[in-house]
Amino acid sequence: MSKKFTLTDYIDHKTGAQVARELGIEEQTVYYWKHKRSVPRPHTAAKLINLTGGLLTWESIYQPFVDHNIEEQLKFDFKD
Repeated sequence: MSKKFTLTDYIDHKTGAQVARELGIEEQTVYYWKHKRSVPRPHTAAKLINLTGGLLTWESIYQPFVDHNIEEQLKFDFKD
């Protein structure tokens, strides 16, 4: 089975500046996506899916972020 094409792959292929221009957003936002600090809002993800002709999917946009941040998401601090 081949590796899925992820949002990071797309950004690396196109460059962050080009992706930002295509979507009309700040390049810093694309940087955050690439480094899994945040993810696109759903309407932007839908644009990405359309721009790539389905090469990117909901899963290939959001799952790498979840996988990268799962440990942080599972930490609970009950000290308060």
